[in-house]
Parts: sequence; structure tokens; C-alpha cells
Amino acid sequence: MKIKEQTRKLAAGCSKHCFEVVDKTDEVSSKHVFEVADKTDEVSNYIYGKAKLTRFEEIFEEYKITVEERYRMERLEDYIAFDLEFNQHEGQTHLIQVSAVRFRDGREIDAYDSYVHTSVPLKSFINGLTGITAETLKDAPPVEKVLEEFQEFVGSLLMIGYNAAKSDLPILAEHGLDYSQQYKVDLYDEAFERRSSDLHGIANLKLQTVASFLGFQGQSHNSLEDARMTARVYESFLESDQARELLETESSLSNNPFGGLDLSQLFD
Repeated sequence: MKIKEQTRKLAAGCSKHCFEVVDKTDEVSSKHVFEVADKTDEVSNYIYGKAKLTRFEEIFEEYKITVEERYRMERLEDYIAFDLEFNQHEGQTHLIQVSAVRFRDGREIDAYDSYVHTSVPLKSFINGLTGITAETLKDAPPVEKVLEEFQEFVGSLLMIGYNAAKSDLPILAEHGLDYSQQYKVDLYDEAFERRSSDLHGIANLKLQTVASFLGFQGQSHNSLEDARMTARVYESFLESDQARELLETESSLSNNPFGGLDLSQLFD
């Protein structure tokens, strides 16, 4: 059995407590796992009884189970970040603003933004939150036209959002647009996973709070601004991932005396 397969089986056999430790730790060292084993009979019995791995420490050093590896964010080069604003009336959801930005190679190259006509009363809470007024929506295009334009703008590109899986995607699905297969990265989930690492224990996970922490400013609850902030947060997380991968590579090379040498001629 290969070393990585052994380690995966070992990790799978750990108790719930072991995985709670993984979730709270940036990198699970072999020393830390042994500390867990000493405190947990189930883990201890598995490690020393079933596994019988005499070089357990070396196996974990090679495999390097990290939180970042288990939750590695998908890297997109050409994608759509989108956001919606909506109003609730008598249990029905009414779109009032639909926005999206297209990013390619880390830069915004196009944008779509439209208010949406609605004849239902606009809640004062929504007006205060978004700054959108009934006057703004009075002459806006109907929802059918807006969503047709949005669909054309998105095309077959992959999509990202901020907590969109819980609200924006279902709302679009209600209007006949199913983007569940194109939706690849939810930045709220990413922020949650990175809260204690990249975000340094940030106070809350609101989009504007996360964006501000990363150095980006925007008008919250304006869907175009929110779409842009979402894309910039994504790009910032990508940079963090790339920096981390570079450090891991450099660390691996520094620990390997032959890491920087071309040894291919030795095997001709």
C-alpha cells in the first residue's frame, strides 16, 4: 500500500475529536496527532493497534495534511461574479437589481448592471438598506428582459458569489435560470474556512467587512459593488493560496538537499 493511501486510511479511522483538531489547526503535525492519540483511547488504539506504523511521523511529514489542502479553492481564470438585490412582498420575491462583473486573469473586463421594474410596494427597510427607491424602479426594464440580458452576459462562464447558494441562486432558479452547475466558488464559505488564518479572526463575515479587511472598499447592498467586492475577495484569496504554495515549495526544497539539482542525467 502506498504511503499516501496508508495515511488517508489512518486519517479516516480517527475519531470525531481528531477531525475537530484538524479543523482548528492550520497544519496537523505528527507531534500533535500523537498528543491527541495519548488523550483519546480510540485514536490511540487505532494508531498503535490497527495501523502498526512504526514510521508514523515520516508518513505525516510526507503527506502534510493541512486545512488548505482539504479545502483548496478552485482557481478560475475567466469567470463571472454576481449579486442580486430583491424585495419581499406577500411572501413573493421581487428582483430589484441584477448585477455581474466578468474577470479574466485577475482584471475586470466587463460588467452588467440593471435595476428591475416592480409594481409592488418597496419596503422601507429595503430602501434604507440599498438606497433604491420606487422612483428608481418605475422606468426600469421588466424582469424578463433583465434576466434575458443577464443570461446572455453570463453565457457558459463559471460563476462565483458571496453566500449566493442560500439566496441568489434559488431566486434565479425560481425565474427559470439554473446556474447550479456553473456556480463553482462561494466566497462566504471560503471566508468561513479562512477566518482564523487569512482573515486573522475577523469580527464577522459580512462581505463588506471581509473586503475592507483585505483593503477593498465598496458600497454595501449595491449589487454591482457587491459583485466587484466578491471578485476582489476571490482574487485576494487566490494570491494567498499562491503565496502559501510558494512557501511550501521553498520549504520542501530547503529540506531536500537534492531538491534544486537536476539529477535526470544520472538515470540515462
